[in-house]
Amino acid sequence: MKLKLSRFFVLVLCLILSLSCFAFVGCNNESSTSNDSASLNAAATGDNWQKYLNKDINSTADKANIQGYNGWYYVCGKPGSLERMVFNNDSGRWCSRYQQLYYYTYIWDVWFPDGQTGQGIGMTFKAPASGKMTITVKLKLLCDTTNLTSNGVTFRTTSVTGGTEYSNLCYSFTQSNKAQYNQLITIQDTNVKLGKDEEIVFLLYAVSGNNTTYTSVDINVKYTGAYL
Repeated sequence: MKLKLSRFFVLVLCLILSLSCFAFVGCNNESSTSNDSASLNAAATGDNWQKYLNKDINSTADKANIQGYNGWYYVCGKPGSLERMVFNNDSGRWCSRYQQLYYYTYIWDVWFPDGQTGQGIGMTFKAPASGKMTITVKLKLLCDTTNLTSNGVTFRTTSVTGGTEYSNLCYSFTQSNKAQYNQLITIQDTNVKLGKDEEIVFLLYAVSGNNTTYTSVDINVKYTGAYL
């Protein structure tokens, strides 16, 4: 009986030692084969700018009747107090919430801003990943200068809160540069840096009056590198 118990305890001891060795080897192997590269860690957390590297994220190509498609949102108001626009199925375009029945201001093939001072219409872009990017905007004020009843438009790009202005991405069509009405104007900033889920807002304002402020607006975002 004592012999059998001794054999039993020997077998149990061997089993414990075997499991301990296996666990020890396993941990060593795991430590030696793990990859802590920044790109893999970013991918694991859903913040991988390389996924979007040199791909065009374009407001015109991404035009949709839902908010948030490919990170684009349709808004109106002022930076810091923006509200979402409403898509009107009858007119087939985004309208300011307070004017959705009258279509006095809207976004679709063109942007038609409200004539109220300081009230802009536009789009925000929510960055899907942290990174450095180039933003290019193409503007054309579609204006009948022979029957001009407004003083042009101003395009401004800021943070959503209005705290940061991207001066390279701002432009005004005014009476003083009327020669550029109906001309394609390209503005660009090659050093925009946004964190994941940070938003940048693009707004178009009527300087005064809005009967001739139809404006073609095309915004292109392209990731070029890491956020450093």
